[in-house]
Amino acid sequence: MKKVYGIDLDGVTFRFKRGLGLHIEDVLGIPFREEEITHYYWHECVDGLSKEDFNRCFHEFGEGGGYRDLDPLPGSIEGIKKILAEGHEVRFITSRPKYAYRDTVECLVEHGLDTNTYLHFAEGDKSVYIKRYNVDVFIDDSPYTIPEIVSNTRAQIYCMDHLFNRHLDDNDDEWFRRVYNWDEFLKEEGINV
Repeated sequence: MKKVYGIDLDGVTFRFKRGLGLHIEDVLGIPFREEEITHYYWHECVDGLSKEDFNRCFHEFGEGGGYRDLDPLPGSIEGIKKILAEGHEVRFITSRPKYAYRDTVECLVEHGLDTNTYLHFAEGDKSVYIKRYNVDVFIDDSPYTIPEIVSNTRAQIYCMDHLFNRHLDDNDDEWFRRVYNWDEFLKEEGINV
C-alpha cells in the first residue's frame, strides 16, 4: 500500500545542530558540544549563550547559506531514496524560515532528492500540511511539534531521538514511536534496509 511520508529536515534529515553549533563557535567563541544541547532553545542550556546571541546567530547562519551546506544525518538520504523506490510519496515539511527556501532546494537537489512538489515551509502548525496532504507517517524531532501533530492528526508519528526531546513520554504506543536512527525508522515501517 502506497503511503505518504512527511519528513522534517533539521535534526531528522540534516545535521542542523552541528551546522549551527559550529557557526556559533566561530562567531562567539563558545565551543560546540552536542551533548550540551539538552533543550530545544539552546540559550537555556549552553553556558555563555544569551537568547539574543542565539537568535542573532540562528538568522545569520540561515541568511548566510547555512541551510544549503548542512551534512545529512547518517542514512537519511539513502533512507528517503528507499522510501521513494518502494513507490511511496515523500513530503518534506519544515519550519525553516522562508528565506531558507532557495538554499533548501539546492541542498535537496544536491543530494538527489526531487523537491518540485514535495517541499513545504510550514508557517506555524505542521499538522495543517499533514492533514492537507493526507500524510500517513510523519517523523520529526521537535518536542513542541510532536504533541501538536499527535493532537491534531491521525498520522503515525515517529520522534527522532535527541537529548532535547527525551522528556517526551513514548511509553504509550498510540502517542508516538521513538527511533534512534534511520535504519530503525525504516525497519519500523517495513522498508528494506
